[in-house]
Amino acid sequence: MKKWFLKIVTSFMALSLVACSPANPVSDVDSGDNVDNISGAVDYHIGIVTGTTSQSEDEVRGAENFIEEYGSVDDGGMVKHVIYPDNFNQEQETVISQIVGLADDAKMKAIVVNQGIPGTSAAFAQIRELRPDILLLSGEAQRIRRL
Repeated sequence: MKKWFLKIVTSFMALSLVACSPANPVSDVDSGDNVDNISGAVDYHIGIVTGTTSQSEDEVRGAENFIEEYGSVDDGGMVKHVIYPDNFNQEQETVISQIVGLADDAKMKAIVVNQGIPGTSAAFAQIRELRPDILLLSGEAQRIRRL
């Protein structure tokens, strides 16, 4: 199994369990095999999508800890963090475009959406059409109740 796959699965578990443990559970996963030896840059990216701190501070802090460990894409690291809006039910098009926008990165190999809010499956369907090579993970699924 590829090491990037293991790191992605580990990141998904770390985000899910961040509230349970203050320690960083993914600190010993990186063996250095994912780094280009010439430039020191990683050869893949991981997208993380969370809500805002007003919705769930633990999710955002978990993503920040992961970025601290593996670096932001903007600074040559491997993690791209996107935050969906507080009123995601009314702004599903924004949610979809934010998630799909992660697939525009040619190095993106996985997208982890911590809470599968409305619009996540539509975004995943669009990504699947464009980039079938990206691993798509969604945590806790949410749905809108229709009365």
